Amino acid sequence: MCMPFITEWLIPDKILYSRSYGVLTAEDLHQQVKAMYPFAEDARTPFHYMVDGTYIESRNFTLKDIRSLFSDKNRDPNLRLIVAVDPSAIARFFASIVMYVSGRDGRQVATVEEGLRFLTLVDSSLPPLEDLLSTWQAFNARIQTQIGKAEQ
Repeated sequence: MCMPFITEWLIPDKILYSRSYGVLTAEDLHQQVKAMYPFAEDARTPFHYMVDGTYIESRNFTLKDIRSLFSDKNRDPNLRLIVAVDPSAIARFFASIVMYVSGRDGRQVATVEEGLRFLTLVDSSLPPLEDLLSTWQAFNARIQTQIGKAEQ
């Protein structure tokens, strides 16, 4: 069975990107967090985690399910900021509550571009915004193709 997410480095050891798509369940969320572990273990520097919910068609989970993802056992010392991307203001509002309650640092944004802009403001070790946006466009085209093949 194909999981409705993909996780890859957008910028190696700097920005880990995870896109959810289709119908997302609580089990999918747990698998998505587990998919981050190998990347986190291999990271040589502190990194940011961008979680993109732009392509989610429906969510079949509760706030309690989400909160359990951010327990102390799921904390990685190299994880700096979580950037939650979602065009839905309601989804961003709930993400802000979960991050606050779980003690996570992060930002909720409407687009990936907005998230990248934010990260360049808080992390001077990242490439310039123009370079990030160019990298994002190529990366996005590639993963759109991957997701299309996975859904066939």
